[in-house]
Amino acid sequence: MPIRRTPSGSRASSASGPGASRQPSAPLGTHSHSSGAKKPRVAPSRASHVSRASLSPAAVKSACRRPAGVRGSSSANAVHRRDGDGLSLNLPGGGQATITRRQMVMGATAVAGLALLGSGAYAVSELLPEAPSGVPVLEVPESAVFTSDGLDQMEGDCPLGLATTINLPYGSQVYANGDTYGVALVPGEEARPLNSISLLGLGNGTDNTVVAHAVGQDDGFEIYDVRGCDQGIVWAEANILRDTWRIYTATLIDGALGEPALAQEGDEAWEMPALAAAGSCGWWQRVPRKNGAARTQPSQLCRVMFGTDDAEVVYEAKGRPATAPYGGGSYVVTTPRADTSGVRYQLTCLDANSGEVLDTLILPSSMSPLETSYGPNGFSFAFDGIYSFGDGISNLGTYYPMEAPEGTAQVGAARVEGETQRAATIVPASSAEVNAQRYSSAPWFRFARAPVSAPAWCGGWTMVKSTAAVLAVDLPNKRYYALETKPGSDTYGDFLASTGINQKVVTFSNIDHTDIEGENERTCLVRVWSA
Repeated sequence: MPIRRTPSGSRASSASGPGASRQPSAPLGTHSHSSGAKKPRVAPSRASHVSRASLSPAAVKSACRRPAGVRGSSSANAVHRRDGDGLSLNLPGGGQATITRRQMVMGATAVAGLALLGSGAYAVSELLPEAPSGVPVLEVPESAVFTSDGLDQMEGDCPLGLATTINLPYGSQVYANGDTYGVALVPGEEARPLNSISLLGLGNGTDNTVVAHAVGQDDGFEIYDVRGCDQGIVWAEANILRDTWRIYTATLIDGALGEPALAQEGDEAWEMPALAAAGSCGWWQRVPRKNGAARTQPSQLCRVMFGTDDAEVVYEAKGRPATAPYGGGSYVVTTPRADTSGVRYQLTCLDANSGEVLDTLILPSSMSPLETSYGPNGFSFAFDGIYSFGDGISNLGTYYPMEAPEGTAQVGAARVEGETQRAATIVPASSAEVNAQRYSSAPWFRFARAPVSAPAWCGGWTMVKSTAAVLAVDLPNKRYYALETKPGSDTYGDFLASTGINQKVVTFSNIDHTDIEGENERTCLVRVWSA
């Protein structure tokens, strides 16, 4: 599976270069359509042929470990120091970069990007011969797209009940995929540990530190990213001076975390993996650096049963994925390069337990989504740029079908444990044609604001992140409710922590606020809402 990692904190260069026109977010209800000619996004020149040969767990682990005697990259000579709320790194060649506290807790991708600064610009990947063209793609007329400007704002009491609140240290980042537990990446008070992991009880509001420091702390590793669901958690540790990373998982039973298990490790040839947690597995994308020793290797979507070391490749292909993986309760969404000529990305929904492909949709040539997800109506995806083609699917914002296309996969089904796990197979061309046809004939909704995170679903509500607030959108009745944003919140306001389809939704906001009496509130406020 082709996988291109897109940092959540800083969009890849293709998004800010020529052809990626941006426009500022505006309060919902104001006109935000672009005027004048639309500019096409610049995309890689050609696609790669997809290869999806399954690897054995032993082969996966062997391929990811640093060969004996191999030292880290040139960034191993970097020196880091604390600088206020951030971390300063002296890079090779005299350069310097600072990771702020917010960047440190926004996930491992910021660190992966930092490592690239020390090793120079990306080189072009070696690609295999192009496959035949003519693959059917999503085609939607402008008349079939309803935008958020047409939504009515709901007044009065919030349609979602506030179930509980949790206060965490300022700078924490929160993730939730389920109705029972969430996880938080909590910044340390001292230089070490950099971060710890807390388990959040979404029903009773508890906050328990379950991983106090990196398993590899004595070897110079720190925790940089985490995801969790009701069955377990997966986290990434890195030694950024040696340019190495490790993936750990642990089971979660009745609020107790099991023993950590090392699932995979990698060196400077591989980017820091993006994580997801779904079903009974931890998931991650293993992507070769474009200028690294593994640049000719395929990108891979890997997983492991929580608390085990039996990692496997579920999906792989040449090229780079457009987005990070998205974990729902019983499914995972990824966005590999399609097996076509030209650059096309295939939205792909996999069953979290069997690994089988549930649904696919190929976007038009060169269209690269920033985020992808899957809801009751099927695929959702977001663009942070504007295209000069694509008719109704071409503007900045988040797209989602207004109603489920016929045959949409039922992803909210009960989880199945202990199934035999196997690699995904290539989706037949006939399936791609059918999928493109049914999605193209559906009416679509566009949330016309610059995307920040993928949507989630709570009961009958579609939850989306707007400029400062999280909105609960009632698509059938074309209305929305803006959840209250607390005074003193960080620039992004309230953030959507939840993924998937649940009966609860989690939001959080980092608040630094001094009231008129001089009392300062400096906290990460987590709020759990119930449908």
